[in-house]
Amino acid sequence: MTILVVDDDDHALTFLKAAISKAGHTAITANNGADALSILAHTPINLILLDIMMPDMDGNEFCSTVRSDPQFEYIPIIFVSALSSLDD
Repeated sequence: MTILVVDDDDHALTFLKAAISKAGHTAITANNGADALSILAHTPINLILLDIMMPDMDGNEFCSTVRSDPQFEYIPIIFVSALSSLDD
């Protein structure tokens, strides 16, 4: 399984990439939504782990962009965030 991890926090990317690799999967990382979209255009992805709070294109905007493209609309997306309130 190839998992795209999108987060602007390098520590989070390192941790998630190591955990994914340890589980026997391939992790591809992107520091922002624009880079992640570029990766999606050229690499088959099975799952996306996505941060919500990122500069330029936040997780919600990235998710909307991906879901609007029929080519990617069924890729599962899991939000990963340090946000902890019920409103978030």
